[in-house]
Amino acid sequence: MNFEQSFRGFEFLIDKFSYHFEVTSLFEENDGEIIEAFLQQYDFSDDSLLFDTFRFHYLCFKTAYTRNSLPF
Repeated sequence: MNFEQSFRGFEFLIDKFSYHFEVTSLFEENDGEIIEAFLQQYDFSDDSLLFDTFRFHYLCFKTAYTRNSLPF
């Protein structure tokens, strides 16, 4: 699964943070399953979302997801 497919329905995040994703290599591992699960669980309706906040929540989610400590 490629990166863009994981963000289907959330293209506005790619538009807003594409430069940040590239520079930080946040999705270098390109694990589509984790990205999709993260996007399904979080609400991104707030237009004032900063990349640092997005990155923090994604990395916390990724750690919990990979260590199998999430309640779903």
